Amino acid sequence: MLSKMGVLFRKRRKNALYAQIEERHSHWEVEKLTAANSKLRLDLHNARMRSAKLKRQVAMYDLLFAHIQSRVGHAAIDNLEQDDPSQPPSPLVSPKTDSSPQWIGDLWICSDSDYLKAAENYWKDGDPHTALTIVDNAIHTNPFLSVVEELHCRVFAAAALHATGRYETSNAHLQRVLQTISIGPEPSYRPYRDIMGIAYYIEGRNFLELEEFDKAFWSLSRALKTQTRGYEIKAGEFQTKTIEDFTRKEACEDAAPDAGSLRLISRNKENLD
Repeated sequence: MLSKMGVLFRKRRKNALYAQIEERHSHWEVEKLTAANSKLRLDLHNARMRSAKLKRQVAMYDLLFAHIQSRVGHAAIDNLEQDDPSQPPSPLVSPKTDSSPQWIGDLWICSDSDYLKAAENYWKDGDPHTALTIVDNAIHTNPFLSVVEELHCRVFAAAALHATGRYETSNAHLQRVLQTISIGPEPSYRPYRDIMGIAYYIEGRNFLELEEFDKAFWSLSRALKTQTRGYEIKAGEFQTKTIEDFTRKEACEDAAPDAGSLRLISRNKENLD
């Protein structure tokens, strides 16, 4: 009887020992898995940081490349000649521009032209939607508009679209205008040159709102090159703003690590402790 009890006791001790070993082994496995999981998350976080850094470098190179390209300029702009004194002054910018241009939202200088005056007044009163309707109606129903006046109206429509937040649609309008001028016989004609300057300025403003900083810089550089009265000053100001906004965005991204990943890493470290 005692012998059987001894055997049973030893068997229970042996089973208890095995259970302790299995429990300890299981605990070790959990710790190993937790450590491996933590390391994997840390590696993933570091990979994301490296990827973000590379993207920022590419964006910076794009901006520098745009700056270089802006020096080369668009072929249509490079071929522009100095103003011919025999040409009449451009009707696209009000004579007031030289002293005190009347801006609408840092985007458009009022021309006081008969075909745009009503639309400009509505926009000045805070209603770009009605201004857009008026100018669109003029483009499609006024048979007396010249080619230059129609292009001027189309650029105004693009500016009004910008004011309503439709930046991509605005750029689509501007591209059609610029393409029309680029295939024309006289791109150096002063009114065409002014239209190009205004169009590139608005295009740059659109790209700036879309945070496409390299394209914004390039378009504003082209606007500067055309030297359209009044607009070239604003183009320089917003070109500087483009660089500042780009730099600020990069700084914010540098200071904003992946919070979710860091929380998981911290939690796993606490479990290990």
